[in-house]
Amino acid sequence: MAERRMFAKTIIESDLFLDMPISARLLYYDMGMRGDDDGFVNSPKRIMRVTGAHDDDLKVLIAKGFVIPFESGVIVITHWKSHNYIRNDRYKPTQYTEEKSLLIEDCNGHYLLTSGIPPDNQTATNGLPDGSIGKVRLDKVSKGKVSIDTSAEPLANASTQRKKSKKTVKTKPDQGAEEPAVITLLLNDKTEHPVFQSQIDKWIELYPAVDVMQELRSMVGWIDANPQKRKTKSGIGKFINSWLAKAQNQGGRGFANPTADGGVRGGKNASNGTNYQIGGAGDPYKNITSGQL
Repeated sequence: MAERRMFAKTIIESDLFLDMPISARLLYYDMGMRGDDDGFVNSPKRIMRVTGAHDDDLKVLIAKGFVIPFESGVIVITHWKSHNYIRNDRYKPTQYTEEKSLLIEDCNGHYLLTSGIPPDNQTATNGLPDGSIGKVRLDKVSKGKVSIDTSAEPLANASTQRKKSKKTVKTKPDQGAEEPAVITLLLNDKTEHPVFQSQIDKWIELYPAVDVMQELRSMVGWIDANPQKRKTKSGIGKFINSWLAKAQNQGGRGFANPTADGGVRGGKNASNGTNYQIGGAGDPYKNITSGQL
């Protein structure tokens, strides 16, 4: 099972989410961190005790459509696949197969409960919970059973909210989930170039001696310090790969190390053993950090 968990900004920065009490939001974060690779949480009551949350906090999450409860006491995070993209070779299927069989996914990969409700009557979500099939009555939630008010108007369409996030991108159509950006690099037109976990995993395989995440953070610092040398949309990919390739050739040490006066040096020059300033005369990386790629 994957050890890292993420949260999509399209969900946690929505008005629907932020309107909940902070105790309910904290409970959601904690359950999101403890979910299995399919988003199932087998001990919501224990998590509530650990976090100091109350029954009302869980009821609010159910009523707002952020989690779905089952008779067994297990719950599932409705928007799990918007939050987390897990590679097939790291994915471990949930043991709660019976509960999973009661669910379907809408076009966005969000879970919908089918038990007792024909799938054709369920409304697909658009990035945020809209009750899925109407509004869920808070006063009717008890022990995993949700009373559905199908006469209620669905909550406002949230497609405009989804457009606000610049750090998510659609994955393959059959996955139906969104992969959030791990880090972004500022370009010369002041837009941000997102870097995704799937890309980082690929670079880790290509450059095994390199601490890829640290090098990406170094790139952010270098771009901040050198705004006139920021890259173009078409050149940023070449810039990243060239940087990582040079770091690999240096034995994985990287080359964006701060100097005592706040500058940036590249470490030791392989040919003469001297320190060099990035962009200076002795910089062996000058060909990848100068100019407009």
